[in-house]
Amino acid sequence: MIATELPRQGRLLFRHRSYLPILMVVPIALPLLRPDRAAHLSPTHEWWAMACLAVSMTGLVMRALTVGFVPRGTSGRNTREQRAERLNTSGLYSVVRHPLYVANFVIWLGIILAVADLAVTLMFISLYWLYYERIMAAEESFLASRFGAAYTTWAERTPALIPRWSRWRRPDLTFSLRTVLRREYCGLLGITVGFAALDAARHLASEQRLYIEPVWRIVFAIGLIGFVTLRFLKKRTRLLHVDGR
Repeated sequence: MIATELPRQGRLLFRHRSYLPILMVVPIALPLLRPDRAAHLSPTHEWWAMACLAVSMTGLVMRALTVGFVPRGTSGRNTREQRAERLNTSGLYSVVRHPLYVANFVIWLGIILAVADLAVTLMFISLYWLYYERIMAAEESFLASRFGAAYTTWAERTPALIPRWSRWRRPDLTFSLRTVLRREYCGLLGITVGFAALDAARHLASEQRLYIEPVWRIVFAIGLIGFVTLRFLKKRTRLLHVDGR
């Protein structure tokens, strides 16, 4: 039955969600980085790419506004199994059931838009939906069994992916910047690596040399320094630790 097959597939995809989106995006983007197309993009590419970077950063901000208000044991990056110590229904969770997946979509959309091809963008949206539809089905099946009627009541009034802002309810907890810094440094690195890699591939296709424009070297350096610094603080200190988060 589809009702049981989708969650089963979703549980498998959930365990590999750290790298499967990358494997999904790379085959879409690479065929477009051919010499004639790379040369065509050159005059306006930097401005377009910066606008696309802003789109991806918007997704990262959405993730920050989600995880910055949630308690420990929820909305994490865990991949081994579904986990939820309590049901989040306030903040962004009051307007959409899967705010982190919406944020991930915006992050990846910015990177795909930088390729500047409508067909590829539409292909990505289709694949993203097929991929995350199954993960969301698995997550919702788990939450329904974990929280029962409380989850069903909340899910019935809260849309899955398109926010309904009229349902907004203030977060139950205060915003924790330290929690965001502890949990979202990988996202920042991923975005900066993605855009630097696209620029390097564009130059490799059009000029047959490995080169990254200075602006993207700076962007990548910011992401790398942020990643190394925050990972050190997370692993070696308690500076980013917040009780109950």
